[in-house]
Amino acid sequence: MPQGADQSLIDKCAEYLRTSYGEELVHCTVLQDSVEDGEGRLLTECVVRVGGSTSRWRKTFTFEEGDVVHMSWKHLG
Repeated sequence: MPQGADQSLIDKCAEYLRTSYGEELVHCTVLQDSVEDGEGRLLTECVVRVGGSTSRWRKTFTFEEGDVVHMSWKHLG
């Protein structure tokens, strides 16, 4: 995990995925962390599970006031 990446950010991403998309975060690698004082973006490569299926994604989470407010994604397989 890059320096400065915080487990609490990953936890918030996992909660966002679960509540917004019904996805379970299986694995997450932080590629870039520009979140400071609850504002910024977290670029990740992650594996998520929905039902019995898993898939790989590159997801960018946008944080405002410490919460995820938006996510963009690219399917990797």
